[in-house]
Amino acid sequence: MMSRTLQSRWNAPDLSAFDEELDAYLNRQNPLLTLAPMRSQKPPQRSSEELAQLGPDPMSRPRPQMRAGSLTDMDDREVLARTIAGEAGSESFKGQQGVLNVLMNRARNGGYGGKNLRDVALADGQFSTWNKVTGYAKGEGGLDVFNLKPSAEIYGLVDKAMNGNLDDVTGGALNFYNPAIADPKWGARYGGNFPLTIGNHIYGWAK
Repeated sequence: MMSRTLQSRWNAPDLSAFDEELDAYLNRQNPLLTLAPMRSQKPPQRSSEELAQLGPDPMSRPRPQMRAGSLTDMDDREVLARTIAGEAGSESFKGQQGVLNVLMNRARNGGYGGKNLRDVALADGQFSTWNKVTGYAKGEGGLDVFNLKPSAEIYGLVDKAMNGNLDDVTGGALNFYNPAIADPKWGARYGGNFPLTIGNHIYGWAK
Protein backbone atom coordinates (compact mmCIF):
# COMPACT_ATOMS: atom_id res chain seq x y z
CA MET A 1 0.00 0.00 0.00
CA MET A 2 2.79 2.38 0.98
CA SER A 3 4.77 1.71 -2.18
CA ARG A 4 1.76 2.31 -4.41
CA THR A 5 1.04 5.60 -2.61
CA LEU A 6 4.61 6.86 -3.01
CA GLN A 7 4.62 5.85 -6.65
CA SER A 8 1.39 7.75 -7.33
CA ARG A 9 2.78 10.82 -5.62
CA TRP A 10 6.04 10.92 -7.59
CA ASN A 11 4.68 10.04 -11.01
CA ALA A 12 3.78 13.13 -13.14
CA PRO A 13 -0.03 13.41 -13.17
CA ASP A 14 -2.03 13.80 -16.36
CA LEU A 15 -3.67 17.23 -16.10
CA SER A 16 -5.03 17.48 -19.64
CA ALA A 17 -8.61 16.95 -18.51
CA PHE A 18 -8.20 19.56 -15.78
CA ASP A 19 -6.81 22.07 -18.33
CA GLU A 20 -9.77 21.53 -20.61
CA GLU A 21 -12.23 22.10 -17.77
CA LEU A 22 -10.39 25.24 -16.61
CA ASP A 23 -10.27 26.63 -20.14
CA ALA A 24 -14.00 26.06 -20.58
CA TYR A 25 -14.70 27.74 -17.24
CA LEU A 26 -12.61 30.80 -18.08
CA ASN A 27 -14.28 31.16 -21.44
CA ARG A 28 -17.69 31.13 -19.76
CA GLN A 29 -16.58 33.84 -17.34
CA ASN A 30 -14.76 35.99 -19.88
CA PRO A 31 -14.58 35.01 -23.56
CA LEU A 32 -11.32 36.96 -23.92
CA LEU A 33 -9.50 34.64 -21.49
CA THR A 34 -8.03 31.44 -22.81
CA LEU A 35 -5.19 29.06 -22.13
CA ALA A 36 -4.40 28.81 -25.86
CA PRO A 37 -1.01 30.25 -26.82
CA MET A 38 -1.10 33.84 -28.06
CA ARG A 39 0.83 32.96 -31.21
CA SER A 40 -2.08 30.81 -32.37
CA GLN A 41 -4.45 33.79 -32.42
CA LYS A 42 -4.91 35.62 -35.72
CA PRO A 43 -4.58 39.43 -35.76
CA PRO A 44 -7.92 41.25 -35.80
CA GLN A 45 -9.29 42.20 -39.18
CA ARG A 46 -9.87 45.97 -39.35
CA SER A 47 -12.00 47.93 -41.78
CA SER A 48 -10.50 50.69 -43.94
CA GLU A 49 -12.22 53.29 -41.71
CA GLU A 50 -10.55 51.84 -38.59
CA LEU A 51 -7.15 51.75 -40.29
CA ALA A 52 -7.53 55.38 -41.33
CA GLN A 53 -8.21 56.36 -37.72
CA LEU A 54 -5.18 54.44 -36.49
CA GLY A 55 -2.91 56.25 -38.95
CA PRO A 56 0.09 54.81 -40.81
CA ASP A 57 2.14 51.98 -39.42
CA PRO A 58 4.97 53.59 -37.37
CA MET A 59 7.48 51.11 -38.82
CA SER A 60 6.61 52.29 -42.34
CA ARG A 61 7.26 55.98 -41.63
CA PRO A 62 10.50 57.45 -43.00
CA ARG A 63 13.22 57.95 -40.43
CA PRO A 64 14.13 61.57 -39.63
CA GLN A 65 17.38 62.86 -41.05
CA MET A 66 20.28 62.02 -38.78
CA ARG A 67 21.73 65.04 -37.05
CA ALA A 68 25.50 65.22 -37.30
CA GLY A 69 27.12 65.61 -33.90
CA SER A 70 30.63 66.76 -34.76
CA LEU A 71 32.90 67.72 -37.60
CA THR A 72 34.14 64.15 -37.84
CA ASP A 73 30.66 63.27 -39.13
CA MET A 74 31.09 65.62 -42.09
CA ASP A 75 33.13 65.09 -45.21
CA ASP A 76 34.73 68.01 -47.05
CA ARG A 77 31.72 68.41 -49.33
CA GLU A 78 29.40 68.90 -46.36
CA VAL A 79 31.74 71.40 -44.70
CA LEU A 80 31.92 73.51 -47.85
CA ALA A 81 28.19 73.31 -48.56
CA ARG A 82 27.27 74.37 -45.03
CA THR A 83 29.79 77.19 -45.15
CA ILE A 84 28.11 78.60 -48.23
CA ALA A 85 24.62 78.01 -46.81
CA GLY A 86 25.57 79.83 -43.62
CA GLU A 87 27.35 82.75 -45.27
CA ALA A 88 25.15 83.25 -48.32
CA GLY A 89 22.09 81.02 -48.03
CA SER A 90 19.75 83.92 -48.78
CA GLU A 91 21.87 85.28 -51.62
CA SER A 92 21.38 84.67 -55.34
CA PHE A 93 23.09 81.81 -57.11
CA LYS A 94 25.85 84.22 -58.19
CA GLY A 95 26.16 85.50 -54.65
CA GLN A 96 26.63 81.97 -53.34
CA GLN A 97 29.19 81.32 -56.05
CA GLY A 98 31.05 84.49 -55.04
CA VAL A 99 31.47 83.29 -51.46
CA LEU A 100 32.71 79.92 -52.66
CA ASN A 101 35.12 81.70 -55.03
CA VAL A 102 36.61 83.59 -52.11
CA LEU A 103 37.13 80.34 -50.25
CA MET A 104 38.83 78.82 -53.29
CA ASN A 105 41.03 81.90 -53.82
CA ARG A 106 42.13 81.73 -50.20
CA ALA A 107 43.08 78.08 -50.59
CA ARG A 108 45.21 79.00 -53.61
CA ASN A 109 46.75 81.91 -51.70
CA GLY A 110 47.63 79.69 -48.76
CA GLY A 111 47.50 82.49 -46.20
CA TYR A 112 44.04 81.90 -44.76
CA GLY A 113 44.29 78.63 -42.91
CA GLY A 114 46.08 76.50 -45.47
CA LYS A 115 45.72 75.24 -49.01
CA ASN A 116 42.97 72.76 -48.21
CA LEU A 117 39.40 73.99 -48.79
CA ARG A 118 38.17 72.38 -45.58
CA ASP A 119 40.95 73.97 -43.50
CA VAL A 120 40.25 77.38 -45.03
CA ALA A 121 36.53 77.09 -44.28
CA LEU A 122 37.18 76.16 -40.63
CA ALA A 123 40.02 78.59 -39.94
CA ASP A 124 39.39 80.60 -36.76
CA GLY A 125 37.53 83.83 -37.37
CA GLN A 126 37.42 83.55 -41.14
CA PHE A 127 33.84 82.34 -41.67
CA SER A 128 31.65 83.28 -38.72
CA THR A 129 29.18 80.51 -39.57
CA TRP A 130 31.51 78.09 -37.73
CA ASN A 131 32.17 80.20 -34.63
CA LYS A 132 29.99 78.03 -32.39
CA VAL A 133 31.98 74.99 -33.45
CA THR A 134 35.49 76.47 -33.33
CA GLY A 135 34.74 78.60 -30.27
CA TYR A 136 36.11 81.75 -31.91
CA ALA A 137 34.81 84.97 -30.30
CA LYS A 138 32.98 82.74 -27.79
CA GLY A 139 30.77 81.54 -30.63
CA GLU A 140 29.38 84.98 -31.47
CA GLY A 141 27.82 85.08 -34.92
CA GLY A 142 27.95 81.32 -35.27
CA LEU A 143 25.11 79.19 -36.58
CA ASP A 144 23.78 75.72 -35.82
CA VAL A 145 25.71 74.27 -38.75
CA PHE A 146 24.71 70.70 -37.93
CA ASN A 147 21.08 71.51 -38.73
CA LEU A 148 21.72 73.63 -41.83
CA LYS A 149 20.22 72.23 -45.00
CA PRO A 150 22.13 73.43 -48.07
CA SER A 151 20.17 73.61 -51.31
CA ALA A 152 20.77 71.38 -54.31
CA GLU A 153 22.24 74.41 -56.10
CA ILE A 154 24.82 74.89 -53.36
CA TYR A 155 25.84 71.25 -53.53
CA GLY A 156 26.18 71.65 -57.29
CA LEU A 157 28.51 74.62 -56.84
CA VAL A 158 30.60 72.72 -54.31
CA ASP A 159 30.92 69.75 -56.64
CA LYS A 160 32.19 72.02 -59.42
CA ALA A 161 34.64 73.68 -57.05
CA MET A 162 36.00 70.35 -55.81
CA ASN A 163 36.44 69.22 -59.42
CA GLY A 164 38.17 72.47 -60.37
CA ASN A 165 35.41 73.50 -62.79
CA LEU A 166 33.96 76.56 -61.04
CA ASP A 167 34.47 79.95 -62.69
CA ASP A 168 35.54 82.90 -60.54
CA VAL A 169 32.97 85.71 -60.61
CA THR A 170 34.92 87.81 -58.08
CA GLY A 171 38.09 88.49 -60.07
CA GLY A 172 40.27 86.77 -57.49
CA ALA A 173 38.83 88.42 -54.36
CA LEU A 174 40.05 87.17 -51.00
CA ASN A 175 37.52 88.93 -48.79
CA PHE A 176 33.83 89.83 -48.67
CA TYR A 177 31.36 91.27 -46.19
CA ASN A 178 27.94 92.85 -45.95
CA PRO A 179 28.43 96.61 -45.37
CA ALA A 180 24.85 96.95 -44.12
CA ILE A 181 25.60 94.89 -41.01
CA ALA A 182 29.40 94.94 -40.69
CA ASP A 183 32.18 97.52 -40.72
CA PRO A 184 35.41 95.55 -40.29
CA LYS A 185 38.71 97.29 -39.56
CA TRP A 186 40.07 95.87 -42.80
CA GLY A 187 37.08 96.99 -44.88
CA ALA A 188 36.49 99.68 -47.47
CA ARG A 189 36.17 102.51 -44.93
CA TYR A 190 39.63 101.73 -43.58
CA GLY A 191 41.48 101.46 -46.87
CA GLY A 192 40.46 98.04 -48.15
CA ASN A 193 39.81 97.62 -51.86
CA PHE A 194 36.28 96.33 -52.48
CA PRO A 195 35.26 97.24 -56.02
CA LEU A 196 32.67 94.51 -56.65
CA THR A 197 29.13 94.15 -55.30
CA ILE A 198 27.13 90.93 -55.66
CA GLY A 199 23.83 90.94 -53.83
CA ASN A 200 24.36 92.14 -50.26
CA HIS A 201 28.09 91.50 -50.23
CA ILE A 202 31.05 93.50 -51.48
CA TYR A 203 34.14 91.67 -52.69
CA GLY A 204 37.78 92.59 -52.84
CA TRP A 205 40.91 92.67 -50.75
CA ALA A 206 41.37 93.64 -47.10
CA LYS A 207 43.60 96.52 -46.08
